[in-house]
Amino acid sequence: MLVARYAASPCRQSRRLEHIQEAAPAPFCSQCAVRPECPYADTGLHENRTAAERADPSAYGLDRCVFRLDETIVDNQVVSFELENGTRGTYYLAMQGPSRSERRITLIGDSGQLDGIFEDSRFIVTYTDPDHERLVWSTRGRGLGGHGGGDISTVTSFLNACVGRSPPPIKNVQDALAGLVFAASAERSRTSYQMVALSDEDFQLNKA
Repeated sequence: MLVARYAASPCRQSRRLEHIQEAAPAPFCSQCAVRPECPYADTGLHENRTAAERADPSAYGLDRCVFRLDETIVDNQVVSFELENGTRGTYYLAMQGPSRSERRITLIGDSGQLDGIFEDSRFIVTYTDPDHERLVWSTRGRGLGGHGGGDISTVTSFLNACVGRSPPPIKNVQDALAGLVFAASAERSRTSYQMVALSDEDFQLNKA
């Protein structure tokens, strides 16, 4: 059984600035008089924008005020889960990083620990045995592309499998759905304010 719990705070519900409790002064950050003091002002820091998009983000809808959007925007979230074999984990996301969008991972096991930052393309495995030299794996300096090279790798693996150059990275449809089921359950937990328990039936393709 897998259990997921999800909590989040929408930007437009946080209301951290008193002068915009009712309505934001402008629909776009570049047009807003209080932009210098707004912690949610668009900077384009986490996006690879074109020259045209940087010159006029409003024309492309890239700097829409989060307090004026018609939909809820999740700006922070925590997902805690437990697998059937007793493995536990926590996923945490904070969109208001001081310098960049950053994805970190830490895995702790009986024999050691893995720590890494995807944007730095650097991962370190430290072993419980003090005589075991730690392992450092890095792809720094390579042309990685989006998501630390994950986008290119995923598409390449798919295309190679299609033409028979390599076996499919995923053996069956159920495995492919596993990540989607987990994410959907986390969203259901967020909107219902309840813990969600999953069984094997939830991962079946023909489930109604």
